[in-house]
Amino acid sequence: MKKIVALILLLCGAATAQTAEEAARQIESIQWMTEEYPPYNYTDEEDGQLKGITVDILMEMFQKAGVKLTRKDLKVLP
Repeated sequence: MKKIVALILLLCGAATAQTAEEAARQIESIQWMTEEYPPYNYTDEEDGQLKGITVDILMEMFQKAGVKLTRKDLKVLP
């Protein structure tokens, strides 16, 4: 989780000379990946949706930043 937060802060710090829309587009262009590591990030067996503490925090950060990414945009790798 610390790595994700550090990456977001790094991207936001580099984007200070940009508009919010430009920064959001750059964040949306990143290929976001995670792994199965419950309870932080995991695929729910019932509905197949990505869930977990880290995923919830990332989705909230995306929403506050105006980024139009969803849980479906995150790739789960082994």
